[in-house]
Amino acid sequence: MKTVLTIIGVAAVVAAVWFFAVSGERRHDMLTRIDQAVQGNDTLTETPKIVAEQQRRERIRQNTSWTAENRALHPIEYCQAQLEELTVHARRLEASAHEVATKQSEVRRTMGDNEAMVTNLAKFLDEAKKAYRACEASNSWPVVLGGYSLTKEKAQDKIIEASQRLSPLRSRLATQKNQLVHLEKKASAISNEQRRLENLRERVQSTISDLKVKTVIDGNSSVADSLNAIHDAMGSLGVDFDAPKVEDVLAPGAELSREAMFEKIMAE
Repeated sequence: MKTVLTIIGVAAVVAAVWFFAVSGERRHDMLTRIDQAVQGNDTLTETPKIVAEQQRRERIRQNTSWTAENRALHPIEYCQAQLEELTVHARRLEASAHEVATKQSEVRRTMGDNEAMVTNLAKFLDEAKKAYRACEASNSWPVVLGGYSLTKEKAQDKIIEASQRLSPLRSRLATQKNQLVHLEKKASAISNEQRRLENLRERVQSTISDLKVKTVIDGNSSVADSLNAIHDAMGSLGVDFDAPKVEDVLAPGAELSREAMFEKIMAE
């Protein structure tokens, strides 16, 4: 008996060594034949590698995605999975809505500050130019600006300084107004998407209820139509609602000499 067991053991070791010694292609052929034999395929027809690989990829796809076959076989589970996806998407929308609202508040606040500064600078510039012209016409210096007595040169500096501050502020205000319009459109789009998402959630929940109480039967085309509609609607979600960055875009003007800049300001 021991002799027989020893012979069988040696044969098994030799077979194992031979199996691992052969090429990978021959091992593949042998495993394919064994698999076919186990499945009861008496013809032992060899499956081409390319076909076997495609079959493997298809098995992976069926195991990792909600294919039409999986949706038809497991409609309730599919709907439950979509509810989870909708919850995740709803959180993203809430985060985007909060970010946009924060940006809107920031832009409105800075716009208010800039508008007040533009008003003050414009008023000062108008009064300073009138006072400067009056002193120049009567050749009586210094000129009084904001309660301070200034020489002709100092008055010119203050007028240039006010104008230089006023121009970029006006440009910034125009940019901020465009940004606010963009933010308002973004907020409206998010709100519309949130309503659409809520409608889709109700549709999915209604479909689950119908399936659970069996008000629809297997094979009913309305079930497939409902699932397909849910699938299509889910695919259309995910619009990019990232809040835009607010940037102050200032267009630099051409360099002018002090005298030319002052003459240009006074001519306005």
